[in-house]
Amino acid sequence: MRKVTGKRIITLGAMFLLVEALVVAVNTRRNFDDSKSVSSAPTTDAPTTAPTTSEPIAESTTVVPTSAATATTVPVPRDVTIDLTASLPRLEPHQIASFPIVAPGDLLPTAYATPAPDNRIAILDDVTGVLRFIDGTTRMDITQYGTPVPKIGSQTFISGFVAVGPDDVLYVNEGSAGATSLAAYARTGDKYLEVGRVNNDTDNVPLMLGPTGVVAMGTPAPLMPYVAADGQPSGATVDVDELATTAGPDNTYSVDRSGTIWNVRYVLPADTGLPPSETCTLCASGHLGPQGTVVLTTKSPTVDGDLQTKLSVLSDQVATYDTDWDYIGVLNGQLLFDRLDQDSIDLGTVDL
Repeated sequence: MRKVTGKRIITLGAMFLLVEALVVAVNTRRNFDDSKSVSSAPTTDAPTTAPTTSEPIAESTTVVPTSAATATTVPVPRDVTIDLTASLPRLEPHQIASFPIVAPGDLLPTAYATPAPDNRIAILDDVTGVLRFIDGTTRMDITQYGTPVPKIGSQTFISGFVAVGPDDVLYVNEGSAGATSLAAYARTGDKYLEVGRVNNDTDNVPLMLGPTGVVAMGTPAPLMPYVAADGQPSGATVDVDELATTAGPDNTYSVDRSGTIWNVRYVLPADTGLPPSETCTLCASGHLGPQGTVVLTTKSPTVDGDLQTKLSVLSDQVATYDTDWDYIGVLNGQLLFDRLDQDSIDLGTVDL
């Protein structure tokens, strides 16, 4: 589910394959600048205004970590409470670029953005099928390619996951009325062509770029190993941590980033307007962040019935914010976001 300023993008039962609240992987999905866990920066005071790239994220007073990891050889889980009934500060990323797109409709996004290797950002237009690469420093166009990915209006659609892996191979999760599959597209001349495809029978588990291929979160073996331009396994690897986000009873979660564990409990409004569940009423999605952090997002109903994104950064301390942007990965050690805003896709960053 993605929120658009002035419009809502709603993925409901009829679009059961588009469960972005569990995927985003997405836009999770796609994190080449991420490094192995390192010591966290010293804790700063809670912000009174939304941070930007010149104002690093600090601890929010609305979340209460109840324990911290100790200096032992066996990491101690960090118990965290995230109170969604409290007033939260807003997170407004520093906008770094904006590109025109066809205005999103009420059901499907018309564009996707994701980090790419070599300090770049990839933007896939789901109306024209054009894939463009943006320089991560200058924010200027580098090159553009046509692709045969499913476009708005076709019987098959993009089902939440778009990522660029090694050798600039594009990986797209695609859905139809009867099945979901993960497709790989590689560059041939001035176009991208399909070079591989596997069935995705992981039951809507979020996909992400793993060490040796595209993985379903929490499953070490890749759903598809990284491939070369000929569609054969390339043997390429990516230096990223494994991540698993497991829902427990009463809106609790176990978040495990390569052995660093957070036990998270959400405090929800008394009446969310959503049906009760034995596990997650408002299901959260985890994504790799910079410096060993995890970015945890969920959607919470507002008084007017809209959905508000709640974003938490898990480290030694925890900070939670309201935001109208979607987290899509890491760029040069910064949190990278996108936003579909009427007739543009905007890109923004926040320092950690």
